[in-house]
Amino acid sequence: EGYVESAAIGLLAGRFAAAERLGHAPSLPPLTTAFGALLNHITGGHLVSDDEPGKRSFQPMNVNFGLFPPVEAP
Repeated sequence: EGYVESAAIGLLAGRFAAAERLGHAPSLPPLTTAFGALLNHITGGHLVSDDEPGKRSFQPMNVNFGLFPPVEAP
């Protein structure tokens, strides 16, 4: 339903605002975390794809495994 995702993005926005106010660079969460994967999606990371021709558009979604980068084999 998006409640967890909305709360998470609100927390990140607060951290980013505090960092900006204090003159610090924001600390981005790794792409391998739910926070990082979702933030990457909503800020344009979903636009980079060589195998999907045509016009790109943003589609809001809840966090899911499709947002994470591929896992490398050990």
